[in-house]
Amino acid sequence: MVSAALIVATFGFALPHLASYRSVWATIEAMSGGQVLMLAAAAAVSLLTGWIAICAVLPAVRLREAAAVNLASTAVANALPAGGALARGVSAGS
Repeated sequence: MVSAALIVATFGFALPHLASYRSVWATIEAMSGGQVLMLAAAAAVSLLTGWIAICAVLPAVRLREAAAVNLASTAVANALPAGGALARGVSAGS
């Protein structure tokens, strides 16, 4: 429940003071299809490189397992108070 409240507070109150959702959406709408595709590809490559790094450090871990560990620990780190410390435990426990 606390996590949900933090997420609502972040996206509903804090972020609108730093950036305008309308401005961001207008920028995305102004992009060509190729630019949107490039943005999505850059995001995918960014995720993939993190998973490959995990596989390089832990050779017994397959790419799919690295993805699961990375996504789970990132979700914990971003959603819970003291999430960074808890995410470390999620990574170690996986």
